[in-house]
Amino acid sequence: MNNIKFISLLLIMLSCLGCRQIFGDGVQPESIVQPPTEATQIIVISPAHGSIWKKGDVINIKWIAPTIKNINIQLFKKSAYTFTIAGNIENKGTYEWVIPNDFSLSNHYLIKISNQNNSSVYEFSGMFGIQ
Repeated sequence: MNNIKFISLLLIMLSCLGCRQIFGDGVQPESIVQPPTEATQIIVISPAHGSIWKKGDVINIKWIAPTIKNINIQLFKKSAYTFTIAGNIENKGTYEWVIPNDFSLSNHYLIKISNQNNSSVYEFSGMFGIQ
């Protein structure tokens, strides 16, 4: 009868706490989850992939980059650099850009957000169109 109680108690503890917490395996939780590297410090939220804009529209460019002080915003058409929308600006996570009226139409535009102080840290938006 004592064996049944012990096994029942052990099963309850395992289901509530998990094997690692009871028995340990020499691995601390801190070593399982790695902190983000500098290369993953920018996430571009907007413009979204597949969005369509018109000449004269205002695109609200949005990103997350909590550890970066100043950023650059550049426009690309496919993989070709087109021009800099804003350079060396304070990282506020958002920037409003008015699409010029003389802009060429394409469905292959991308926004690149990069760290002003380390150009190897960057991220592209999804591909969007200007119609």
